[in-house]
Amino acid sequence: MFELDKVLSNNMEMRSWRICNLPSDKVSGCNACLITKSLRIPIIIDPQELAVTWLSSFGLRMKPKIDESNQFKSIKAGDKQGLKTIEKAIEFGWTVLYHDVQEKLDNNIDILLMQKANNTGDNMSSLEYRFNDREIQMHPDFKL
Repeated sequence: MFELDKVLSNNMEMRSWRICNLPSDKVSGCNACLITKSLRIPIIIDPQELAVTWLSSFGLRMKPKIDESNQFKSIKAGDKQGLKTIEKAIEFGWTVLYHDVQEKLDNNIDILLMQKANNTGDNMSSLEYRFNDREIQMHPDFKL
């Protein structure tokens, strides 16, 4: 029988997720694999806020604040400073957990989710986003 968590993860990784408060059920393990291995931005429906708890703990553990380039930020949708923080995160390569989102998304977040970027640079390897009425070059380590 095919088991996604066995293919995409190993026991050590699962154990480290459980230390960060990931529930021990099979579905949570599979979801964690998809969230951590996905190349695109994962969107999570989380009515009990188990994923928010796990991702906050996991993010702080995996990205301890060493300097400006290594930060984890948890931003609640509607936070007045949220877009400014995301703008800095795009520039400096921070990881952002954007949570408590309602049905209507801010246009800036929608642009990130849809990955509407312009290729720039000598070999077209740099991505540039129009975010908050400003062109921002995306740092390769940025994660939303």
